[in-house]
Amino acid sequence: MNSRCTSWLKKHSTSLFSILAIFALFLAYNHTLVLNPATALTDWLDYPLIVFILEQNIKHLSHLDFANFSNISSFYPSPGGMFFTEILLVQGVVGTVLFPLTHNYITTHNLIFFLTALTNIISLQYFWSKLFKKQLIVSILSFLFLFSPYYFTMYVHFQMIGYAFFFFSAGMLLSAKKPRTYFIAGLLSGLQFLTGVYLGLYSLMFTGLLLLWKLWNEKDIRTVLKLGLIYSVGFLSIAGFFLYKYSAVKNEYAINRNPGEYVDLAMQPTDFLFNPYDSIWSRSVYSSVNAFSHRKGSFFSPGWVMLLSAIGGMYVSFKKKHNKEVVLMLLLLGWGIVAALGPRLSVNGTYYGTLLPYSIFLKFTPFFDALRGTGRWFFIIQIALLYFFGIFVKTILEKQAQKKAVVLVALLIGLYVLEIVPLTQRTSIQSYRTSAYSLLEEKCTKNDVLLEYPFSPMQPKTDITISLNYWSKMLLNQMHHDCFMVNGYSGFDPQHYLDFRDAFETAVAEQDTNTIADLLNGKAVTFIKVNKKMLLPNTAEAIQNLFDSNTYEQLFNDQDNLVLHKKQ
Repeated sequence: MNSRCTSWLKKHSTSLFSILAIFALFLAYNHTLVLNPATALTDWLDYPLIVFILEQNIKHLSHLDFANFSNISSFYPSPGGMFFTEILLVQGVVGTVLFPLTHNYITTHNLIFFLTALTNIISLQYFWSKLFKKQLIVSILSFLFLFSPYYFTMYVHFQMIGYAFFFFSAGMLLSAKKPRTYFIAGLLSGLQFLTGVYLGLYSLMFTGLLLLWKLWNEKDIRTVLKLGLIYSVGFLSIAGFFLYKYSAVKNEYAINRNPGEYVDLAMQPTDFLFNPYDSIWSRSVYSSVNAFSHRKGSFFSPGWVMLLSAIGGMYVSFKKKHNKEVVLMLLLLGWGIVAALGPRLSVNGTYYGTLLPYSIFLKFTPFFDALRGTGRWFFIIQIALLYFFGIFVKTILEKQAQKKAVVLVALLIGLYVLEIVPLTQRTSIQSYRTSAYSLLEEKCTKNDVLLEYPFSPMQPKTDITISLNYWSKMLLNQMHHDCFMVNGYSGFDPQHYLDFRDAFETAVAEQDTNTIADLLNGKAVTFIKVNKKMLLPNTAEAIQNLFDSNTYEQLFNDQDNLVLHKKQ
């Protein structure tokens, strides 16, 4: 056994060193999380929601409470509310194992964050090794994908950066020789769906394009259909029930996306020209070019180094005799561009409304309507671009003298880092627990319902960032008390909550205390927490007077918070 282990280590020592080196760079880049695992988060807007989902999973799984697995303690009452957004079940299973060791949900999440990065690196090494024999190229491409334009745009959305099952599945399919491999790949794609819905559906699309490529190569439609069926059985055996639950909740709550979101969140052809990353290059070389960009918000761009190198790799591939992988990568690139541009055309921030091919897929393909972030299909574009980048690097290594080749490749990677890697991080340490919340931890029971007011910040100067931070910290605190919560924050706001919020705000504006009392009774509210800092100046006392003193008693009152409790 020892000799086998030694032999395996010798054979894979270079690959293992590469994995550990890339992971060490990732830890160094995220040093704030490493040094402050219990108090720091990558982002304090969406990541608290991720921690909340993790906590809900851990509570259900650790108590084997499968009957309530799909329910959440926010947006009370909302049966099936876990399916308003990502369920992150795989992360929840891992968290259930880790939480008894940490006893801290943020620490548990951060450990999962780093485990996700490590498994990503391993899967990338596996995938690229199916396409390139040189370990150096495999290592370079793994590094570039981990620290990629996709990552630096999507790292604020945790569900979008856990892609290990995608690449394990894709790598298996690239070298599949037996039908059972397709079944295993389907299982892995199913696990990817439970890790992140977007990437699970991307895995399905990758497999569909791969089967189309296989049909083009082998001209055997019966075999391709058989393999597709075997893969589908594997996928559905893992993800089928959850697909059904997503569909059922969508129908029950009439979840429909605003068509404008598919356009607003799509890529635009001009995105390839600009650099949205806060890198050394964007602060200097790119600043004059970026001045011509009229895009709002974040967007994807491969950067000039990757784009031009990939074009060079395509040129080399076309000069040589076409190999099978080139055709597959061109299919991926073509689909990625079609999907990422969304259903209607916009150019440099200007909406033209021209109907694009993706509109057909959006209308007729099941579950595609759930993918409102159409620009995220850049994930597929990046795979293809990095493949051709690898071809370009391979050509340099083969055509140039060793020393010159090493210098050229190092220069290429150095320019890439200068162009893409941001100088600043959003990772920070914040506190969220207060004396008012400590009181709720003491008083709340599983039969109580909490309303936090206001529903959104009312400060004279507010924006979506302040609102997200406000909502998400409610969720973090809810993890520590047993009250259900009328408020919430997720990928979807149920209509019953929106109706309640609007009616409540109208009653407050009209000082209609009877309607306020009826609304509170309708939700069985037993605790009210007024967040004074989020109100308009000098309105806290007026708000307090709207709650019937005969019904609610004051438990806590300071300059920041007021807590009321319904009298027995």
